Amino acid sequence: MLLLTPSFAIPVSIAILVSWLLYKYYLKAKPPYPPGPKGLPIIGSLLDIDNERPWITYGKWANQYGDIVMYWVLGTPVVLLGKMKHAEALLQKRMVKYGDRPELVMAQDIVTRDGMYVGTARTIHDTHRKQRRILGERLRANALKDWAHPALLPELRLFCQRLTQNPERFVGIIKCLTINVMLNSTFAHGSIENIDNPLIARINHATDNQFTAQVQGRFWVDYVPFLQYLPAWLPGMGWKKLGLRWRDEVDTLYQELWDATKKKVAEGKSRYPCLVENLLESQMHQLTEREGTTLGAAMVDAGTDTLTGTTVIFMIIFMYFPHILKKVQDVVDEAVGRDRLPTFDDLGRMPYIVAMIREAFRWRTVAPVAIPHAVVEDDFYEGYFIPKGATVFALSQHIHEDEELYPNHTEFRPERFLDERGQVNNLPHSGFGL
Repeated sequence: MLLLTPSFAIPVSIAILVSWLLYKYYLKAKPPYPPGPKGLPIIGSLLDIDNERPWITYGKWANQYGDIVMYWVLGTPVVLLGKMKHAEALLQKRMVKYGDRPELVMAQDIVTRDGMYVGTARTIHDTHRKQRRILGERLRANALKDWAHPALLPELRLFCQRLTQNPERFVGIIKCLTINVMLNSTFAHGSIENIDNPLIARINHATDNQFTAQVQGRFWVDYVPFLQYLPAWLPGMGWKKLGLRWRDEVDTLYQELWDATKKKVAEGKSRYPCLVENLLESQMHQLTEREGTTLGAAMVDAGTDTLTGTTVIFMIIFMYFPHILKKVQDVVDEAVGRDRLPTFDDLGRMPYIVAMIREAFRWRTVAPVAIPHAVVEDDFYEGYFIPKGATVFALSQHIHEDEELYPNHTEFRPERFLDERGQVNNLPHSGFGL
């Protein structure tokens, strides 16, 4: 037979040997992956993660394996960044390589139509780029003065009145405040005076569901994408029924808000220079109505969740540390007096307040794990190989507990953000490439 002849067997054997040597050389030459848990065959570390509080697991791994950790779940590599310098180097300075989002099927394809939701949309979508550009324009400091401040200051006065009258309902009052601010600045909706208004419950429900869908690993379909194509009536597909119901609820809610704003703008009855009015007057910034509605939903969801969490943290700080509350009151009284509420223009005269806000963000981070990023091409960093397709998380809370940057990190000390002259210093704090 031909396969047994020397003229055939010898060249084939040499080719196999050379291929094996090249393969071994490649493995040896390629930098190693970052250290991390080994996991089980096929499923990797899937069962080791606390899906309700993944940052607890991640923090333990960062303490055990180091500042850069990699683990695997069903063949997908996940990289954890546990130091400020690593998060800034990869998620900010190398944004071109790390600027994509991982595939989150539940959030991108089930709960959201066409993957348009800006918080989870892949950068391959033109919609995502347009939405991010608009948000960048809206969230600049100068732009915030034009649309956020007019919506916020009247609500703060109402917030103080409500809190004085019903202090035991402070969480509901805070949610009412933040929802009103985001509704007014996005849809010019007008204030919701009753904290038990059904619209508040609908928005809270939609926001909670959207963020639940974004937790990577909460739903198996994120790791086994083909499950999305199975019919919802099959046994074990209750998650799909749930996601489709969430989608319908979100679509209905924000289409109602969009239509109401569109009518107000047409009739000249818009009270605030809101996002939707800006989109309508500028011919949608090349966005379709569907894309604009989704952008408005993302603004309300993200703003409500972040503002509520941050405000609750401040309340906790003032309860736990009454001397901080007294210091804040003294600083405001000296800079502003007691005849009016402070405004954003007063912040320049109150560096201690700025430092206190930064310390609050550090002490209890609203998002203990930052929004996931995805690597668009193979990369090498700090002697490690980070493969294309890896999901990357900055461990926000863990980073903010770094003793090298923040000595005695368990203490709440706004002074750590002030220099010897009492002015705000350059001590870093970050959202890590959100």
